[in-house]
Amino acid sequence: MVRDDCALRLDQLERLQPTVVFDAKDALGNDLSDVRVTIDGQPLAETLQGTSLQVDPGEHTFAFETPGRPSVIRSFVLHEGEKARRERIVLAASYTETTASGLSPAPTAWPNGERQQGGGERKAVAFVVGGLGIGGIAVGTVFGLLTISNWESSKSECSQTSCPQPKEAVSDHDTAITDGTISTTGFIAGAVLAATGFALWLTAPSDVGPSVKRARPLRVSPTVGTGAVGANLRAEF
Repeated sequence: MVRDDCALRLDQLERLQPTVVFDAKDALGNDLSDVRVTIDGQPLAETLQGTSLQVDPGEHTFAFETPGRPSVIRSFVLHEGEKARRERIVLAASYTETTASGLSPAPTAWPNGERQQGGGERKAVAFVVGGLGIGGIAVGTVFGLLTISNWESSKSECSQTSCPQPKEAVSDHDTAITDGTISTTGFIAGAVLAATGFALWLTAPSDVGPSVKRARPLRVSPTVGTGAVGANLRAEF
């Protein structure tokens, strides 16, 4: 009687205990078997052979590890009586495989849950900075032409032999000096920004790994003073 009761109880437990089958793949869709699985921090399987794994009902956190690839962590809620539940696990390609195949590595979570800045973002910043530099050079050119024009007007209004319009001559002279200062500042700021944008474009990485730190945002702020304008450039790389 005891034996029959135990056999019945065991059969009930086996029918209620859920099982799960993990289908591990690489980024190219190839099967992976050399995958170590842990459940809630405890070992569950050293390899995956396509067989069902018995687990207790409830929510569990599974970790999948294989040599040369970033580990994958997934959480599942397994229900009583759920049998042969299939879950597809994709482990990102290693950098060696990526280089050999010419493919980009599959998206993955980097340490601390942060995505790393790629070359596209750096090139976008370079484009903006370079555009500001070209704008600064354009401003310098415009005010340079205005400086020449006002200076010529000042000389025509008041020469060494005669000065029929002294007030206008002084006004044009002062305006020429101010425009000349703005032109010089525009050329200098434009050249610095253009060179910075060019450097950012050349140093933009094509691929980044987990060891690359996120670059700080680039900040450009204009400055205006008495008779001068400029720009402050602040960035960390």
